Amino acid sequence: MARTVPEEVPVRLYDRVRHADPTLPDVPVIDASAIAEQIEKLETTADESYPAADYGIVAPPFRGFFVEARTRIADPGNPRVHQEVDRGMLSTI
Repeated sequence: MARTVPEEVPVRLYDRVRHADPTLPDVPVIDASAIAEQIEKLETTADESYPAADYGIVAPPFRGFFVEARTRIADPGNPRVHQEVDRGMLSTI
C-alpha cells in the first residue's frame, strides 16, 4: 500500500520507517494526529495520565496496521517551548 502523495504533503512516519527497513509489512496507515490533538487539549498535571481503557476501543478491521500521530511535547527545560514529534505503533497478527 505504498502511498503516492503530492510533494507539498510531508512524508509520514511509516514511510520513513519502511524506507529504513523495507522488510516491514505493507500495512494500512492510520493517521491519528486529530485524536492526539484532542487529547493534548485536555487539562492535565505533570503526574496525571489517562489509562488506555479511558480511550475506548479502536480496532481497525485489518490483520495489521500502523497508527501514527504528530504531537507536540514541551521542552523539559522550558515548558513554554514545544516541538513536534512523530509517534507510531505497528500492530500485526
